[in-house]
Amino acid sequence: MTARLSRLQQLLLCSWGALLLSGIAGIGWWNSQPGLSASSPARWPAGSVFLRSTRKTLIVFLHPQCPCSRATVRVLERLAARLHGRVDMHALLLVPGSSPKGEAPSADAFTTSNLLESLDAIPGLLVHTDPGAREAKRFGATTSGHVVLYDEAGRLRFAGGITASRGHEGDSDALAALAQQIDRPAAMTTLDQIKTATLGCPLFSKEP
Repeated sequence: MTARLSRLQQLLLCSWGALLLSGIAGIGWWNSQPGLSASSPARWPAGSVFLRSTRKTLIVFLHPQCPCSRATVRVLERLAARLHGRVDMHALLLVPGSSPKGEAPSADAFTTSNLLESLDAIPGLLVHTDPGAREAKRFGATTSGHVVLYDEAGRLRFAGGITASRGHEGDSDALAALAQQIDRPAAMTTLDQIKTATLGCPLFSKEP
């Protein structure tokens, strides 16, 4: 009887372990899955509310209610500390154009969060709202955390995410590539674009 119970316990333990490993693997798979692919324009888009700067310009597109957005903001904090104001930086917070019932949503519902406080604390970063995601669409952003970098001539140098996985706040190859593009001299005229996968929630989803 004792041996039989022991074998049953072993079976249950093995089953529990298999489920646990399966769950961990599933979480790891989900964290590494990119968002919808984006196609940012090779040149600064016409009609943007932003006038093209004479300096390199970085724009990050964020859904305020996406939990992955905070990791992108943390990475931006470290990047900004190294840039010392050498790049114009903007953050655009999505405000959907209408609710499922056709009602215009309140901007406060999407921008009143501690995420906004974290963005405001980054030196040199200007924060804007993007009603109806007009600018996001103009710059080809489809996933929260999408970053674009344009050089002094308005040419696209970087497009994509800067985190290693969803919610990851550490360094990544994408962040290193972005920093490399920022450091490239303006005299280099070769159009060298770096594109990475953006790991986050869909920008155009009202419930990430």
